[in-house]
Amino acid sequence: MEPARLGNFVKGDLDWIVLKALSKERDRRYETANGFARDIERFLTHEPVQAGPPSTSYRLRKFVQRNRLQVIAASVVLMTLVAGIVGTSLALFEAQRQKEIALAEVDKKDKARKNTREALDTLTSDALSDWFTREQSLSQVQIDVLHRLLGHYAQFAEEGGDAVDDRKGQVKALLRMGRIQRALGDLKSAGWSLRRAVELAGTAATPITDDADGLELVNLSNEEVSRLNKAEHDPKEEEIHSRESLAAAIRIKSKIEPPHRVARMNIAVARVNLAASLTDQD
Repeated sequence: MEPARLGNFVKGDLDWIVLKALSKERDRRYETANGFARDIERFLTHEPVQAGPPSTSYRLRKFVQRNRLQVIAASVVLMTLVAGIVGTSLALFEAQRQKEIALAEVDKKDKARKNTREALDTLTSDALSDWFTREQSLSQVQIDVLHRLLGHYAQFAEEGGDAVDDRKGQVKALLRMGRIQRALGDLKSAGWSLRRAVELAGTAATPITDDADGLELVNLSNEEVSRLNKAEHDPKEEEIHSRESLAAAIRIKSKIEPPHRVARMNIAVARVNLAASLTDQD
């Protein structure tokens, strides 16, 4: 054996064995020659020697020396497991990040669609109110604008969804469609749109949401259909929808504290419409 390797070999445990065997204090020396021989055997088999320090790190080091292959194999397995856990964690983190990006994009599109919808609602209300106040008939330009608006509202009405806000959005879109179709003289299509709005809005007893907003949709949709019934000379149906519109208007007033002028006006309009439907049946 080379001197350098021999020096390393005899260091450590062998030093402890020699020091213990040559100790001047009797109680620190090996009690018997057999004890000395046993420590030499332990040294040769990489077991903790009796003369060595009784520390955990020392015993662990000796264990590794005795089971080098097993420890290496276990280390490889452990490193593989750690790498797998790290890889999975990174993949989950990336998936969560992509999910958050996708949700943010959906939220952004929803806000953009909501802003577009609000702009269209304002434009439609202003256009219908202004054009029918000023003129007896629509120009071709106005008709073209209404057709384009109708196309947008048709898309909104087809979006569907079971959520409360989705149903409310559908009802509002159908009401706008019905008004535009009626303005264009297409009473058949207007009837379908408005009756579908009544169906989705529910009744005064069971609206989409039991609050002023939900009841307002019931009130408006039934009011629009009652007007359509009047144009169709169907006073019985006109009465049914006028009564439903009135019931919703009364419930709206009960939901608002204190009741404002618009709520009282809605009740007055509904009563006038009901009275007109009853008069038509005489």
